[in-house]
Amino acid sequence: MKKILIITYAFPPSNDVAIHRVLRIGKWLPEYGWEPVILTPDYTFSERIDNDNLVFVDKYFKKVYRSSGIKEKLLITIADKRKRNLLSKFLRWSYIYNLQPDKSILWFNRAVSAGLEIIEKEDIRAIWSTIGPAVTGLIGAELKRLTGVPLLIDYRDPWTLNPYRNYSKARLQKNIDLEKKMLEYADAVTATSDFIKEGIVKNNYFKADKTFVVTNGIEQELQWVDADYKELLLNENKFNITYTGAFYGDRQPFSFLEGLKLFIDEHPDWKNKIQFNIIGNLDPSKNILKYCRRIGLEPNLNEIGLVQYRNAMEYLKQSDLLLLVNGQNDESKIFIPGKLFDYLATIKPIMFVGEGQPAEIISEINSGETVQHEPCEIKNALCRLIINEHKYQYIELQYGKYLSKNISKNIVAIFDQICDSV
Repeated sequence: MKKILIITYAFPPSNDVAIHRVLRIGKWLPEYGWEPVILTPDYTFSERIDNDNLVFVDKYFKKVYRSSGIKEKLLITIADKRKRNLLSKFLRWSYIYNLQPDKSILWFNRAVSAGLEIIEKEDIRAIWSTIGPAVTGLIGAELKRLTGVPLLIDYRDPWTLNPYRNYSKARLQKNIDLEKKMLEYADAVTATSDFIKEGIVKNNYFKADKTFVVTNGIEQELQWVDADYKELLLNENKFNITYTGAFYGDRQPFSFLEGLKLFIDEHPDWKNKIQFNIIGNLDPSKNILKYCRRIGLEPNLNEIGLVQYRNAMEYLKQSDLLLLVNGQNDESKIFIPGKLFDYLATIKPIMFVGEGQPAEIISEINSGETVQHEPCEIKNALCRLIINEHKYQYIELQYGKYLSKNISKNIVAIFDQICDSV
């Protein structure tokens, strides 16, 4: 069996959302003749820890190399202290403003050194670097330069083309130069959406015929869908609408809340029956809570906050409707939020507010409603879903396209192609 080195900055026990792409695709690689070998930093780099997913590492990933240097761990630990003294403030300023592309570059030298050892020891036939942060791609490019092993750069999110990153003009140019230099060593590039691929090609970052779309996928075992876990329960007497993740930039729920208010005004008997659950990082300024209070929806808001992934999936399984929100500007259309595939795994109806590829997937699978950021549209969709109990029957054939087993098969075809061309 051929071996592939997967370079990822987040891996269990990290609770970062980035772990799921590697876990779900990596599980199935041996089915197609590739054994995954993981290179990741020591878990002490992780801001949040979730030990639940380690059971899948033990089951599906036999070779995991964790490599971090003492200097970078000390620097990040000191700089990120909650009670910052002058030293920690200075170090934090240093790595925010001076390290290119960001503080994760501190892992670069140690990871390259470890990667060279792994390539020789494990007889690695291909490298898969999954971005972000961008350092994983830079490490992969350096290993390709030094060894000639074929390299696939995988964009979960864009780097310099990411609309949610704010760079100064000088910093942006430095990062563009780094990114284009990195891509000179890539044999192929994958992106998680059509729009990300389009940006890479249109801006002459990489060749169109070597750039592919490989979306995230559904893997119910790794998403805890089949797990019997009842410690956390939503109110069964409520109609539970649930959103997981953060609200940021123009990705906000205010138009949905306006639509929900219109629905309740039109159907007052539902006022005490609906509960809107938010699971994840909330706006520290409490703008969402203030808005709900102002329009009279505070009793309907249930702020659950951050929970472990397994718990979040349990909340989704117990919900009646799952909310997905994209921003209102054109730039936000480039993303397919990873949470969409968590929602799809539960086979629950989805309401997507916004535009972009999620709308196409939801329509293709027949998994819910897509509406604009327009309160009357949202109200009418809620009427169809709640009052009329409109049922959405997922189309099995189309749903199967997004199973991780099939997603893995697609990415393996790219591994085989870049290896055959060497």
